[in-house]
Amino acid sequence: MKPGDDNPGGGVWRQIGRFAGLGVILPAAIFVGIAIGYGLDHWWGTGRTFQLIGLLIGTAAGFWEIYRAAFGP
Repeated sequence: MKPGDDNPGGGVWRQIGRFAGLGVILPAAIFVGIAIGYGLDHWWGTGRTFQLIGLLIGTAAGFWEIYRAAFGP
């Protein structure tokens, strides 16, 4: 029996690696949503309509990914 066989989720470092990215997911999703919204606003000449929509969609997507990473399989 190898060390770590009794722990099906891996070791402590595997768990740290899994959850270390959670702090980056939300800001990255928000940034991507705003960037896409900015591009659409610039392209179509609208005000900041799509930036706000991108902010909302990016925030929702970020929280969804955090939920999936924390409570998923």
